[in-house]
Amino acid sequence: MILLKVILSLVLAVIPFAYANYQRGQQKKGAQQSNLYTFLAKHLPKITKAWQAVRKFASRIYDGMKRSDSFRRFFTIIILLVLIGYQYVDFHVASSIAHTVRETLENSAEKNVEKIAEMKVWLPYFTKPHATMLVGCFTLLFFSYRFSNKILTLLHNSRRLYCLVGLVTITLTILAPRWGIMAETLAIILMAAYVYPNKRPIEQPKGRKGIPVHQRQKTRIFYREAA
Repeated sequence: MILLKVILSLVLAVIPFAYANYQRGQQKKGAQQSNLYTFLAKHLPKITKAWQAVRKFASRIYDGMKRSDSFRRFFTIIILLVLIGYQYVDFHVASSIAHTVRETLENSAEKNVEKIAEMKVWLPYFTKPHATMLVGCFTLLFFSYRFSNKILTLLHNSRRLYCLVGLVTITLTILAPRWGIMAETLAIILMAAYVYPNKRPIEQPKGRKGIPVHQRQKTRIFYREAA
């Protein structure tokens, strides 16, 4: 389970760089652009087809979020499931480390210095209970579409707030590794808010404008008097 947590943490760290590389490849559409996706297209066509299918599905969801609350609600549910998954893995990792440390301390009479030193390596992955409770309470807000929509929209439209939350995320990652689950939660929400579009107003059909009611009444009165 510890290995799974490390892999998930690396995935969160790699996603921004992969997205930046993808955007750079989209801006440079020359024949000689050398990024990961063109390499896959040349040498691994099956992976390229799978990537195109995922990209098409993501584009459909993104376009749908601009005009429909159903697509926006679907996106917030996906983010909620991702948050719950990360917290589930983190909780089991912290529980296993706590159990191992407790057993080691109980057997400290045997003066097993090497095992105690090994446990110190895993202590940064031992999440504090306060962090787990705080993140759990914050995740409860995403069970409501109204709150999740407001949070993601606010972060998407406010650059200062987005940068501030990003600074807090980096600070927690570097200076407080035992609050790592909080940093991971904020990172997921920031990435979700970055791609969360504003909802466009429903466009009215463009055609001939109808005659206002008060003008039609005046027209009827005029014809009656003329008759």
